[in-house]
Parts: sequence; C-alpha cells; structure tokens
Amino acid sequence: MDSRIYIYAFLSRMFADVLDKNAIRELRENETILSLLGNGTKEFFENKSNEEIEELANVDFTSTFIMHTHPVESAIYDNSKDIVTGLENPVLQFYIDHGYDINMNRSHIMAPDHMAIEIGFMQNLVEQNDIKAQKKFMQKHIMNWMPPFLIACEEMCETPLYKDLCSFAVEFFVSDYAQIEESAKEND
Repeated sequence: MDSRIYIYAFLSRMFADVLDKNAIRELRENETILSLLGNGTKEFFENKSNEEIEELANVDFTSTFIMHTHPVESAIYDNSKDIVTGLENPVLQFYIDHGYDINMNRSHIMAPDHMAIEIGFMQNLVEQNDIKAQKKFMQKHIMNWMPPFLIACEEMCETPLYKDLCSFAVEFFVSDYAQIEESAKEND
C-alpha cells in the first residue's frame, strides 16, 4: 500500500483536533513517526510524561490552530475571515465533482475547506490512484495556501511537536506535489 495514504491520514488527524491520551500513547510508541517529524519531537516525547505532552501540545494546538489562526482555505483568502460552508465553497464543489462524500454533521469541523479535511480528501485521491485529480487539487488548493500558512504557524508554535509537524507537512506537500507532477507527465 502507498505510504502516502498513511502520511495523509496522519497529517489529517494531527491537524484536526487536540491530541487525546490514545493519540499521545500511539505517537510515543511509533519510533518511525517520531523520527520522521524530527529530533525535537523525539526528545520531547523522551523527556516528558504523557500528561505533560498532552497539556503542552494541546495548549499549543489550541493557541496556534484555533485561537490565533484559522486553518481554513476560505478564511485565508477572504479579508472578512468568513468561512464559506455552503455549495459556493469551491473546495466542497471539488469534493462533489470527485465523488467524495463528506458529512459535515459527523464532524466537529464545520468547514469543508479546513486543512484536516482537505488533507483527508488527498488521502482519498491517493487511495483511488487518481493522479489527475491529485495534481489539480494540489495546484488549486493545498499548494496555494497550506505551505505558507504552515510556515507562519511554525513560527507561532511553542512545542517541538507542532514546530516539527508544520515543517514536516510543508516538506511532504512540496515533495509529494513534485512526484505527482512527474507521475502526471508519465501518464500523459
């Protein structure tokens, strides 16, 4: 199975909400993920208890991704900071055009263009092996706002976990987009 599926699933989960006890335990037990994120994160998990990690990471997540920024594409592009939730949202239309069934009633995230949902959609496109749709979605959406947004967030983050996560996500998106472009050329 394509490792990209797992990375998109991981990033979607990490940017969706604060970490619960199970997520922290699973991260602590996953040496591969901790190493991928970076030495700062690895040391953070080695030197802190689960309770300390939960408190520090969740304060950092809340401060960075809820209180001080809006990880929502329409809020980034709209000067009024309004979040477009209806069918006029171009991301929602993209989902519909590609058969992605998103039930906003089953999620606490109420914006279809929230970073976690867009990343989850990319996971779905990777699972479907739809290179053309992956390229188009990355061009029109993810690459237009997530890398600069995450670079700015990295500066705001207090914990090594979220600093490293932002950096890793930017590097992954840039690298993955380059691979998608190469695959698209080969398929043309």
